[in-house]
Amino acid sequence: MKNANSALVKHARCCVYIDGFNCYFRVFRHRPEWKWLNIQSFYENLRSSEDVISIRYFTAIVEPKKPFSETRNRQMLYLNALRTLSKVSVILGKYQDREVRCLAHCGDGVQRTRREKDRREYRRLFDPVYIPTLAPPQERGTSFYKSIGVACRDLPLGDIHMHLFPEMVQRPDGSNIQRPASWVAGR
Repeated sequence: MKNANSALVKHARCCVYIDGFNCYFRVFRHRPEWKWLNIQSFYENLRSSEDVISIRYFTAIVEPKKPFSETRNRQMLYLNALRTLSKVSVILGKYQDREVRCLAHCGDGVQRTRREKDRREYRRLFDPVYIPTLAPPQERGTSFYKSIGVACRDLPLGDIHMHLFPEMVQRPDGSNIQRPASWVAGR
């Protein structure tokens, strides 16, 4: 017989927000075999003491103005694989061009166009809610988050390889999405 109190035990609920662009450049860029990550499996394991109720993956389509882009095609395969997951929502934004003056390492001080995504000011928006931030261990941004009073710790990547999609991901309509060949270890 179950303990009557066991039915009353509730787990904390958790929503995960992922900046896909920063994730790519700080985690996946030099680890192509990790690019096929099942983020639902990864974060449910990472937050196993909580009920992960939703995962929001924020990104922008790369090279949107090019008529053909292998990079964009691989990104679309991954986004389509993510869309097969019940708790994952892909939120598409766009890059914004802005002019910045290059002061270091350019030499000429000429205006450069820099691509920048809209940034979410979640501290301002969600101040009454506890929002832990996980950042890749090598990322210099952990000190930034701590400087603005946001709880931040290293994103544990030790078992990330255990949370990859299978080579073929099946869509609800029965068609398959195949992992890009360049995202296989050793290639």
